[in-house]
Amino acid sequence: MPRCTCSCVGRRTDAALTMATDNPLERMLHDAWHEPGLRPAVYKRMLDTAVYVPVEPRPGQTLDRPIPAGETLDVIALTRIDGIGVLPLFTTPEHLFAAFPAGARCVLMKVQDLFRTRPDMHFHLNPYSVYGREFSPSDTRSLLATGGIAVTERIWVPYAEETDFKEPDNPPQAILSALRVLFARNFEIRAAYIAQRSQPKPDREQLLVVVDLVEGGSEKRALREAGTVVTELVEFGMPRFAFAVLPRDGSPIARYFEQATPFYTIGLASSIAAALKLPS
Repeated sequence: MPRCTCSCVGRRTDAALTMATDNPLERMLHDAWHEPGLRPAVYKRMLDTAVYVPVEPRPGQTLDRPIPAGETLDVIALTRIDGIGVLPLFTTPEHLFAAFPAGARCVLMKVQDLFRTRPDMHFHLNPYSVYGREFSPSDTRSLLATGGIAVTERIWVPYAEETDFKEPDNPPQAILSALRVLFARNFEIRAAYIAQRSQPKPDREQLLVVVDLVEGGSEKRALREAGTVVTELVEFGMPRFAFAVLPRDGSPIARYFEQATPFYTIGLASSIAAALKLPS
């Protein structure tokens, strides 16, 4: 049975305990299932949320108290159809009861603390729920390191020479729609563009997403969140994506995007909020 070393405060609860399921993370999970552009915000909240983790108490171990840091817990794992063990975590007792109808002992742990205890394991948030989500070891490492899930790959793009970009032949509308939702929540993004590499002939289509940030805007946040959304939606055979911030230095790449038509432009209300530096 997989073991975790507890590094946070926990307490015992019964799976049959009744509790309203209408909590912020639950609502966000529901909304993000239907709208991928909201998922970066879900992962940010999830990492700092306490969840129910089913455990098997060891002889003499009691759980009806705060658990000291460093104490070992035997976490109950589920087994996927392919034989891989998965550690379940639940946002509410109701979700826990769906997986363990006979009841279970559990502790409350913050998700980020749980991920740190077993970075080698797969985790599943609310298994048996349509709004559940499995996280692979690479997912959890990325979440802990950056707060997002993004597979990055360096590709060369022209900078000081004439550009090799053009309008995409078949722009990925589902991804662009999700990015519009994402960017509308970030008042630091004035506009966003997409272009297709034309030369040299790549091994597969390459698309570059460029964001135009307000002065002092967070490049790290903008690119991390955009990468997370695309990683969530990209499928086998789709183009390779790259992300960049629009330079304003008169270079050929800057001139190309300054003359291109954006697929996203900040709205008036968001533009005012950005000018006033209101929180997003």
